[in-house]
Amino acid sequence: MPFELHPPTLALRPFVRAYWMYSNHGEQTAGEVERIVADGCAEIVIHLGDEFSEWSGDRFATQPRALFAGQLTRPLLLAPGRNIDVMGVRFEPAGARRFGLRRQSIFTDRRWAVEDLLSRERLVWWRATLDRVASAATSQMRIEAMEDFLYKGLAAAASPTPDATDACVSMIASAGGCGDLSAIATKASLSRRQLQRRFLDDVGVGPKLFSRIVRFQRVFDRTQFGTVDWAQVALSCGYFDQPHLLRDFRQFAGEPPRSLLESRAPLTAAFSVHRG
Repeated sequence: MPFELHPPTLALRPFVRAYWMYSNHGEQTAGEVERIVADGCAEIVIHLGDEFSEWSGDRFATQPRALFAGQLTRPLLLAPGRNIDVMGVRFEPAGARRFGLRRQSIFTDRRWAVEDLLSRERLVWWRATLDRVASAATSQMRIEAMEDFLYKGLAAAASPTPDATDACVSMIASAGGCGDLSAIATKASLSRRQLQRRFLDDVGVGPKLFSRIVRFQRVFDRTQFGTVDWAQVALSCGYFDQPHLLRDFRQFAGEPPRSLLESRAPLTAAFSVHRG
């Protein structure tokens, strides 16, 4: 299963977590359902092969060729085509707003065509970028094309440097999602109300829900090898007990951790391990 993960250049690291590539030409059964779970990050996804379809509640609908995917708070079910060739840009939790995508809560649990979100000037840049990515002979050439577009967006940003929201995201992540939010707000010179508003605008979810997602993601770091003691995993990740962990898995993954981690669906497995 060819899955690649690449870091951004130094100047983009405060805002971009990683670039990923995934290709699978005919080896995967077309239409096999993949389950993507919350990871605390928004993404740009470009389908260079067959577009995926996503479950919309009563049917599968074809995704745009290039889409912006907001924060997930529930599982996303995808059905790939037979010829899979995908590139993704995984932003830092508060990173996407730096490139003109403000008010992140609008995008939460939704996917939008990138072209529908850009100004006329940025749309010209974007279409040229898509052409370069599609014609690129190597993964590095794809990344260089995308980074040229991101650098232009960053140069046009009103505030191109990390701020209080980024600092709070970092503190929550460092605490594994178990930090005291009042203390975190105070350290960033914010009130709890300001913290809530900033997270909805800049991250897409409130700080409490974001903390839960961070804690949920810690489980994958502790369950990649060997026999799993789920009660011990729950405690080490900051849960009160195993049922507490299971409640988060029901919300964010839609199934128990054992069945998710044992999934043979290649994209589900890749995203559970390769998270940037």
